[in-house]
Amino acid sequence: MADDNLIYLDGSKNSTMKKNALSFIIVNYNTPSITSECIRSIKNNIETKYEIIVVDNNSTDNSKEFILSEHNDVKWVQLDKNFGYGYAVNRGFENSDSNYIVILNSDIILQNDFSKELIKNYELLNAGCFGIELIKPDGKRQNTASSFPNLMTILTNEIKILRIIKKFRRYTLNFPEKKNIHEVSWVTGAFMFVSSNRFKEISGFDETFFMFYEDIDFCKKLSNLGYLNFYITDFSAIHKHNYSVKKSKIDEYNLYKLAERKSAIYYVKKHFSRKIKLFLFFYYLIFFYKCLKNSLFLIVLLFFKRKRNKLLYELRTYSKVLSAVRD
Repeated sequence: MADDNLIYLDGSKNSTMKKNALSFIIVNYNTPSITSECIRSIKNNIETKYEIIVVDNNSTDNSKEFILSEHNDVKWVQLDKNFGYGYAVNRGFENSDSNYIVILNSDIILQNDFSKELIKNYELLNAGCFGIELIKPDGKRQNTASSFPNLMTILTNEIKILRIIKKFRRYTLNFPEKKNIHEVSWVTGAFMFVSSNRFKEISGFDETFFMFYEDIDFCKKLSNLGYLNFYITDFSAIHKHNYSVKKSKIDEYNLYKLAERKSAIYYVKKHFSRKIKLFLFFYYLIFFYKCLKNSLFLIVLLFFKRKRNKLLYELRTYSKVLSAVRD
């Protein structure tokens, strides 16, 4: 239902710019049950006038039949190939008719109605993008906002032992409990609240990123135009993180790691072009070390099939990453 107290980007209380206040864009890929649960959580919590758009990344299961049988009121956008997360979100935006969009992973479960407060604060802060607190199923807070990565944090992301050092971690921000709105560099693409105007102004997501780093790049484009991004702790949602990544399937898990590494390389090429040769020099060193280490482990683990297979898959992944570096 519409709310007469909402304030929209044009400064009025009742916008005629778009049909809805919010468009929820959910990318589905072989996750029909959890996507359906995500949709239910929207319907159970959000009172502002909205629409739900599900973009299917060429699922190979019964996603369409399952989801539409439970939610025949959603807009369904069917893609004939999986071109990645950002590409799918952009197609969802093209089919939206709202002043604001909320980008959701299919494994997000909303817990409350944030719509009125986020819309109000978005206008007051002249914001770029909002993120909210995401909670793991076990109740722990997930790290979902941080400062923009530099070459060091990207490189050390590949070295597990260095990630225990705080300044080398991907997520390094601490949020004071007394504040509920925090200025950050970027927020995760698992939950993003942004106006349609802003989304259009920066041409949405860079579709070169298949998965990973597209959210960081999205927020960086907003930041480059002078808009601030914020992390808001007044509202939270459950995030069943990596729901569609089955770590028990080693080859599938390493495909995700390959996508992450390719995206990291592209991010560096895009935003640190003058230092790309220096970055690649150290990247080669890290991967040479890891390949050597894993090769030695293969000898030790020769009779442990699962461990052996995992290392073999990792070695193949490193080879593909280095091929991507040369492209």
